[in-house]
Amino acid sequence: MAELLLKFAKEHSNPFKYIFSKWFPLTDKILKTYLGKSYETQILWSIVSENENIKWSQKFIDLNKDLNWEALSANKKVPFTPALIDHFKENIRFDVLGSNPAVPFTETLIDKYIESWYWPALSRNPALPWSEHLILKYLDKWELTGLRENPNIHWTEELIEKVQEQLNNPDITLKYFTASTGIKWTYELIDKIKDEDPMITWRYLSANPALPWSQEFFERYKDYLYMDEVSKVPNFIWSENIIREYEDRWDWSALSQNPGFPFTEQLIEVYEDKWDWAGGGGSTGLSQNPSLPWSEQFIEKYLDKWASRGITYNTGIPWTLEFIEKYEEKLRLNVSDFYKNTGIWKKAFKPLLNTNTLIRIIKEVYH
Repeated sequence: MAELLLKFAKEHSNPFKYIFSKWFPLTDKILKTYLGKSYETQILWSIVSENENIKWSQKFIDLNKDLNWEALSANKKVPFTPALIDHFKENIRFDVLGSNPAVPFTETLIDKYIESWYWPALSRNPALPWSEHLILKYLDKWELTGLRENPNIHWTEELIEKVQEQLNNPDITLKYFTASTGIKWTYELIDKIKDEDPMITWRYLSANPALPWSQEFFERYKDYLYMDEVSKVPNFIWSENIIREYEDRWDWSALSQNPGFPFTEQLIEVYEDKWDWAGGGGSTGLSQNPSLPWSEQFIEKYLDKWASRGITYNTGIPWTLEFIEKYEEKLRLNVSDFYKNTGIWKKAFKPLLNTNTLIRIIKEVYH
């Protein structure tokens, strides 16, 4: 198997360098001893900075001055303790750090760099210690759309009223939060707004996965629901009967990329002409959906329908080096983008690649 890995590296030297730079637990010794000595072995610092398998530390970062701080600030495995943030405060991209869900945010940390944060990003970060106090304290700084879309903010009618009052904005009502997944939606709550500007209200509610989806709920509100929006809901009460009954009302492009849809080979065959196979225009299509019943037999059956980009990014495919060798031309795989697919790394490369093998490949391919 090591020989197959070496063969891939020789045939695709640059894509392989991106793969190990992005995913392999590189050490300072590997970086300094075996890489960076020539054009062929130059270190891809921007990609290394994204690597979440490196044992990041203040010392490691200090030793490698060429790291990309935009990528590093977004890296969920960098231990952004208050001490490390203070040490690198001149380098850190705070506009990016505010989006990082691994940062141990506290009110003290937020206050310390209050002028440095990009507040729209901070507003959407589920890792902040969200509370009514925190929301109201910085209400003039938050982006309200970000707060509304944040899944870890547990909105209540009382909190909504306080926000409305503090901002002196009569438009901040329960209806404004119909897309929020942080509300505990109940029949009582929904009934309060179900007839209030229903075209807009139910467009958002119909696509909201936080609603109490059940057969009872569906029967109660089915005359309000927009089934094209329901097509996006992964935890809807999917069944063959309901799929068939509303066949002409589904958004088949949305269904095609829905990871919660109960795909079977039979369903795919029955509605073969309705699926969005390739995606495009904001849709990733069937080709990139990891929830399909992926197998070589299944791929062969619809070989002329798959989109190369979607397949290349699909984490659910049974990736192996043998599979890649067999289908690189058949599926027009974009090998240069393999490093962006965590499924390719975990299934095809990680089981075969250790430090000794990597060093051998670097010596044989890049020196």
